[in-house]
Amino acid sequence: MQGIFEEQVAGNKRIQIGTADQKTVYIFYAVAIPILLALAVWIYQSLTQTNWQVPQLVIIYLLATLFYLNVGVWLHEQLHCLGFRGTVNEANTTITYERKFGLILTGFYRVKGDIECAVIQRALLMPLWLSAGFILLGILGMFFLPDWWLPVMLTLALGSMFDMIHDVYMVSQIRKIGKQGVYQDHGHYLEVIIKA
Repeated sequence: MQGIFEEQVAGNKRIQIGTADQKTVYIFYAVAIPILLALAVWIYQSLTQTNWQVPQLVIIYLLATLFYLNVGVWLHEQLHCLGFRGTVNEANTTITYERKFGLILTGFYRVKGDIECAVIQRALLMPLWLSAGFILLGILGMFFLPDWWLPVMLTLALGSMFDMIHDVYMVSQIRKIGKQGVYQDHGHYLEVIIKA
């Protein structure tokens, strides 16, 4: 489900918040893609000027992509669930992982029961720590690792932000509703009941 769907059920308003709408996705891409291209140029220029420059760039991108599509995806979902730690929802949280083509890990978390507004927002935004971690690793590594290390880590940080488009969209919609609703997370969409 994409965007917002509202209906009246037994006198109450039920709102379903799905993935980000096309406008939101296009805005994010319009900002992110030029940054990705600039980072790719930075990585390319950081490599030793040889005939192997392009193959090296391709190998770096392949390894970084495989790293994120496995370790990064795993961490992303773990961080979501970390947002429920210490709440009544912690015991009712599960993560489902699936492998596609043997190399790509996908996943989503699901929570049973009602969730407080502040808790669901925190859980949705926890993977921001993954982006921050990549930036920190990039800064720390730039002092003793190859010149291409920092732009690769910044690329992974931006990739992590790509992975959060829908999370950020959901938080933006939650903030419009606030504490007046009762929230439930169904894995691929949120449901909010506002009692009349």
